[in-house]
Amino acid sequence: MNIRALLQVAPILFRHLEGYFELAEQDIAATKAQAVARLRVVAIFCVSALFMLLMLCVLVIALTWDTDYRVLAVALVGGFFTVVTVASGFYLAQLQPTEPFMELRREWRQDRQLIYRLISGDDENEPANASRIDQSENVGVN
Repeated sequence: MNIRALLQVAPILFRHLEGYFELAEQDIAATKAQAVARLRVVAIFCVSALFMLLMLCVLVIALTWDTDYRVLAVALVGGFFTVVTVASGFYLAQLQPTEPFMELRREWRQDRQLIYRLISGDDENEPANASRIDQSENVGVN
């Protein structure tokens, strides 16, 4: 690595570092706003769905109360909720989480490639270890 090239690139690196912090701040704010909005909607949906299902269960039991099928109705309602719970558990287990800081990663990757080219003096090729670094970014990310 050429020290002179590094000294020329240092001011750019510090400006980009500031830009990275701004991007991270924007990504965090956007992720927080999305998470809060989604959580609010999910909470409203869950409470409403719970009351709806409770009223449906009461309706089924009330309609079958004076018949010989009331125990069967209670058992079927319980079985239905068991099936729904298991199915939703499998569905939740297969959901892929969203990746935070996608814009920051994209900018970092582009800037890192530019820095490699500036330091090495090669306008077309980046060092072989750059692809290894790109792969290491995704370690632990599903």
